[in-house]
Amino acid sequence: MTDVKVMSARELLAQIRLRTATATFAQQAAKRRVKDQIRAEGRKVWDYTARDLTLMAEKYLAEHREELIPQARIWAEEFLTKKR
Repeated sequence: MTDVKVMSARELLAQIRLRTATATFAQQAAKRRVKDQIRAEGRKVWDYTARDLTLMAEKYLAEHREELIPQARIWAEEFLTKKR
C-alpha cells in the first residue's frame, strides 16, 4: 500500500504560497536577464513592449529552468519566512 500524507489547510496554503513565490521570483529573474542581454547587445530596453519582454523572459525561463528555479526557491523561502 502507498502511504498518503494528508495536508492540513495551513500546510496546503504554505505550499501554494511557496510555489507561487518561486514562480514569480523565477519569472522576475528571467526578465532581468533578458533586459541585461538586450543592454549587452547595445540595444535599448524601452524599444520593446512589456509584452515582448515577458514573452522573451518566458522563453528564457523555459530554456534555463534548471538554473533559475533553485535560486528562486531560496529567495521565496527567505521572503516567506522573513519577519515583517
